[in-house]
Amino acid sequence: MTGPRLANAPAHLGRAGTALAALGLVAHWLSVDQQLFIVAASAVPYLLFAGLAGWCLLVAGRRWRSVAAATAVLLVGVLTQLPLYVADRVTLSGRSITVMSANLALGVGSPDAVVALVREHDVSVLTLLEQPAAEIQRLLSAGLGQLLPYRYVDTGQSRADPAFGTGVWSRYPLAGGRTLPEFSFAAVTATVTYPAEGGRPSLPVRIFAVHPAPPYPVPAIRWTRELPALARELRSVGSADPVLVGGDFNATWDNAQFRRLLRGGYRDAAEEAGAGSLRSYPVGSSVPPTIAIDHVLLRGIQAPTVLRVDVPGSDHRALIARLVLPG
Repeated sequence: MTGPRLANAPAHLGRAGTALAALGLVAHWLSVDQQLFIVAASAVPYLLFAGLAGWCLLVAGRRWRSVAAATAVLLVGVLTQLPLYVADRVTLSGRSITVMSANLALGVGSPDAVVALVREHDVSVLTLLEQPAAEIQRLLSAGLGQLLPYRYVDTGQSRADPAFGTGVWSRYPLAGGRTLPEFSFAAVTATVTYPAEGGRPSLPVRIFAVHPAPPYPVPAIRWTRELPALARELRSVGSADPVLVGGDFNATWDNAQFRRLLRGGYRDAAEEAGAGSLRSYPVGSSVPPTIAIDHVLLRGIQAPTVLRVDVPGSDHRALIARLVLPG
């Protein structure tokens, strides 16, 4: 019996690879609070590679019926990822600005690096996560206040862990700053008004800095509650107003709960720019970042370019998006 079993092993492995890829696709469309499916959805790109390896084994073993099934799974998988790699056609007729979003890892991220990135890339709006009160003082000492003198920050002091502060920093005045309810970590919003320039009138842009709770290792119920709460906040903004949302969403493109945010005209900047999966977490180990949980969302704003940059000390890469405001 040993001989036949060994002979069938490649076919069994091939079918197992196909099954893993199929599990990822099921998770891609499911919107449940079970951590198995949330994690499986986040791992879809890797599960598709398992499916590709399985397809190769099945072809080598001439298991043609299984090959047909594996091919169908892979084609559907490619279609789920394709929007991230195909840039939208953008009309560059408005004012160009640059925004940045960074998670400072409970205040460990280098304030000098943040200031250097803001200066180098001419950032006019910055959303920061995990910036406790002490980190704000370090950022100010490093010179961030000279570059971005206006800010609305919730340091998280009213929460169990004050390290989870969140804020918006801006080159131009902010108005209507407030902290959003229903979130475990601080989430804030404010409106920045870009001044008249080059014959264009002044333009208010609504800014959100957000940090929904992670789905693991804590129970995922908070995560599945906070993402819909964020969707409600985004829908509440007047339809004529441009909106920019930066933050650590603790969710990837393949989580159905995240894609539900992309309704009512909202887009993921990486998707619009065709930048692919901008894997931003975790940083600081021998393993490169594996999942893309940091995002910049837009409505009424174009995104020609989005890139990742390192912030020494942080366990996240920051995102810098070059945007075009409506003309």
